[in-house]
Amino acid sequence: MVFDHPIWENIALQLASTYGSRIYFTPETMIQENILDPLVVTQSVSDFFGTRPLNLVIVGRPAGWSKDGDGIWQENWPPPGLDDAKAKHIATYDQFTKYETHIWTDFIFVNTIMDENPDSRIEEMMNALDARLTDLCSELAAYGFTYHGKIESEVEENFFHSVIDTFLATPEA
Repeated sequence: MVFDHPIWENIALQLASTYGSRIYFTPETMIQENILDPLVVTQSVSDFFGTRPLNLVIVGRPAGWSKDGDGIWQENWPPPGLDDAKAKHIATYDQFTKYETHIWTDFIFVNTIMDENPDSRIEEMMNALDARLTDLCSELAAYGFTYHGKIESEVEENFFHSVIDTFLATPEA
């Protein structure tokens, strides 16, 4: 499970406990600008044929946005390296017997910021990212990507059970 903010760590740890040895679970805080960086198969991992990766990704910051020289937030999509990451993913996808990535955006975080600072552009930026992730996952759907949209209110661990259970129950390709 890859997430941006520590609020998701408790759920990740609960999922690891629930699924135990049925799935190897590694919670990771993602700080890269390019949201595909932690999902792309590296050269050292590409030798592990027959593995079945399942990634659950919670995006809680506006990837693809940066401040210009005047300190104004500007959309910079695609983020640097995104096209290379997609190419690497597509090139290594067939080496796995099964691969899935499920992505959500964290709008709980957005709502908290907007409550504290109604002038923030975070909602605008995350809505733009939401649209970009929809397009990205559509483009990579044949390579195991699914976009589930916004998480707008607190969820419990069982929110993710159906995705995990379906993955575990589905035979390898």
